[in-house]
Amino acid sequence: MIKKRNIVVCFLLSFITLGIYGIYLYYTIGEDTRKLCADDGMNQLNYVYVWLLGFVTFGIFPICWCCTTMNRLRMKAKRNGMNKKMYSDVSYAVWNTIGILIIVGPIIAFHHFVAQINCFAEDDAAPADNHGGSGKAPPLNPNPPQKPIIDNNDVDAAPPTAPLTDNPFGKFARTGVVICESGMYQGAQFSIKEGEELVIGTNAGLCNIIIDNGDDAVSAKHCSIEFNAGANNYTVVDYSTNGTFLRSGERLINNAPKILPVGELLIIGDAKNTFRVG
Repeated sequence: MIKKRNIVVCFLLSFITLGIYGIYLYYTIGEDTRKLCADDGMNQLNYVYVWLLGFVTFGIFPICWCCTTMNRLRMKAKRNGMNKKMYSDVSYAVWNTIGILIIVGPIIAFHHFVAQINCFAEDDAAPADNHGGSGKAPPLNPNPPQKPIIDNNDVDAAPPTAPLTDNPFGKFARTGVVICESGMYQGAQFSIKEGEELVIGTNAGLCNIIIDNGDDAVSAKHCSIEFNAGANNYTVVDYSTNGTFLRSGERLINNAPKILPVGELLIIGDAKNTFRVG
């Protein structure tokens, strides 16, 4: 469970101990973030090493570390559907650098950093059945459908789109891709930037990939896909009635984020529509 921290007390203790408590505070927040965001596949460098590296980088590396930590927490809140005020990593950097000109800038940045993790401390107290909370996902349907069988002949072919240009930055690319392997968009490629969300389903008001080929197994909002640029993987959440499956036949747990590697196949409903991430 994430412990809620009193921001004023934390600041005063850091001031009184000449920054020693601040080092401990940032260390514990880093460890909390590492455990809380373990599902994004990223590594959280121990803050003690970050603090030491700050001496040779003139304080730049700790600011970058804090920005990364805040961004991980913000993306975690988005995956959990939390309706909380989350601060931008850019605002933290601005307050900690340019904001120093008005003296209180670093204090505001400190407030933003501690408040970011506190959002999850408050969320821990939410009921387990609240989707915005951190309770466990609901159990699977006791009578799940049989493992779907892909039949690539039973699809409505569509002209393929032009291939995406290879990104010279490799695994550090800021844009991912979702490719339709079978179904009404067969061959189409959908680019997805970090922080954006592709939603697949039949409701045009809820989704940006609309399945309207008469497949009754596809829900109004069937599933969503997000690209995690730092870890070069994808987060998928199933919202459907009939299920979203992986190539192995595993059914995703409803409303629970699932981290998928590049190349994994998503099977929608009764397998008439399949999509590959990356």
